[in-house]
Amino acid sequence: MRKTLIVAACLLVSIGLGHRALAQEQEIDVPADAVAESEPLLSGWTFGLSGGWDENTPVITMPTYADKLQYLKNSGSTFGITAKYAFTKWLYGRADVMWVQKNYKMNRIAEGTSSAILNGEYTNNYLSVPVMAMVSFGYDFRVFAYFGGYAGYWNSGRRKGNSFSMNYLLYGDLASTEYDEGWGFDNTRDNRFDGGLVFGGGVAYTFLQHYEVSAEARYYYGLTDIQKDYMANRRPHYNSTLAVQFGAAYKF
Repeated sequence: MRKTLIVAACLLVSIGLGHRALAQEQEIDVPADAVAESEPLLSGWTFGLSGGWDENTPVITMPTYADKLQYLKNSGSTFGITAKYAFTKWLYGRADVMWVQKNYKMNRIAEGTSSAILNGEYTNNYLSVPVMAMVSFGYDFRVFAYFGGYAGYWNSGRRKGNSFSMNYLLYGDLASTEYDEGWGFDNTRDNRFDGGLVFGGGVAYTFLQHYEVSAEARYYYGLTDIQKDYMANRRPHYNSTLAVQFGAAYKF
């Protein structure tokens, strides 16, 4: 009887050790792959391209003598390269180099009428560098928001429309002259530098660990006057630009 108990105990110990070894082997092999598939890839750098549409609204307080002069919003395009660095799973630093069009329209209404004696569309091309702090939450599908500042440089422009002749001032003649020409920089009047605040947010989706697509909206709030003090009683001119962008990026 005693020998039987000893043999049974040995068998139980052997079965227990075998089961424990099998459990350890499964614990090493299975969860490692599962974790690798479920956890998002957290790398330092992500680089990509982004582009879309924007709408610029000139912010100008007109003096009473120029109440017939109207500055109106106009649409344009934006595109460029993006870069971000992951400090943690939710905190990023981001900097972009973007080509941003900050366009506007200008009309002047004739005295005593509703007719526009001057109307034009002005295209303004800026090279802008926004630098932002970004927070991002989620796994493969992420929601993000950012805030920061931007610095821009007015590169080139174009204008088209029509203007009245001096005969209007003398004889009331509303005949106009059409134009479509390059909008050159005037060192006396224009300010090339453009700077202010930028904030926005959007959504991003990561697939195959390294690839990311995104959609976002951002707002450029201009703090610098786009013109110099070249004349008396001049009012400041600011840009206010809303952009909608779509992007594709690669995570290293």
